[in-house]
Amino acid sequence: MLEQFSENLAKLSKSIKIITHKGYSNEFVGKIKDIDFLFIDGDHGIDGCTFDFVNFEKDLKNGGFLAFHDYDTDKSELGLTWAFDNLVRKMNHVNFIKVMTHFVCLRKQLKNFV
Repeated sequence: MLEQFSENLAKLSKSIKIITHKGYSNEFVGKIKDIDFLFIDGDHGIDGCTFDFVNFEKDLKNGGFLAFHDYDTDKSELGLTWAFDNLVRKMNHVNFIKVMTHFVCLRKQLKNFV
C-alpha cells in the first residue's frame, strides 16, 4: 500500500512536500507537529478511530485539512463513521468541505485564524 501511495505522490508537483510514516499511529503520537493534511484510514474500529482523531487533530494546523476514508452513513458501527458523527460533528472549529460516498473532508479553522 505504501509503495502504491509513494508512486502516486511521485506524479505530483515537486513543490508539494509530503512526508509518509510507516507504522502504527500510536508510534507517532507527539512526534508529528503542524500537520497540514491528516488522512484517517487505519484501524476501522471505534477505539482506533477515536484514538487517531483525539491524538492527531490537536496537531492539525489552523487551516489544515482532515479527511476520513470509509465513512458510511448507513453503518454507524464503523469506527470512522462513529468518530466523525460523535466527535467531529460536535466541533465548532471545522468547516465541512465535502461529504461523499465513503469520504469526508473538512478544514480546521479556529476563530483567530485569518
